[in-house]
Amino acid sequence: MKARQRGDYRTLDEVAAEQMRNDPEFALYHLEQCAQDPEPRVFLRALKQLLHAQPGGLDAVARKAGVDRSGLHRALTGTHVPNWNTVARVLRALDVSVRFQHADPDPPKSRRRARA
Repeated sequence: MKARQRGDYRTLDEVAAEQMRNDPEFALYHLEQCAQDPEPRVFLRALKQLLHAQPGGLDAVARKAGVDRSGLHRALTGTHVPNWNTVARVLRALDVSVRFQHADPDPPKSRRRARA
């Protein structure tokens, strides 16, 4: 049996980016699920994978979003936390919208009392 060379393996990020490139619905699902994780770096890693799945990769998305490429790279690798403006601009460049919903399946009823 031939020993595998280091180049025979792909990273998780490479596999995820390929899956996202081939299946846009999976890409959105993956991003949404990672956004629900309490650790922000999980979402940032999924966003990085999605950027690498785009034509032109991170460079092209950074240009389209109007953000600094090196700053975006640092933000997505966890060396610093990006601000909401950066994340929102990147998501807009990807044509991804954000939707908020109540985390509790039974949201609390309004506390306003009806006037008699």
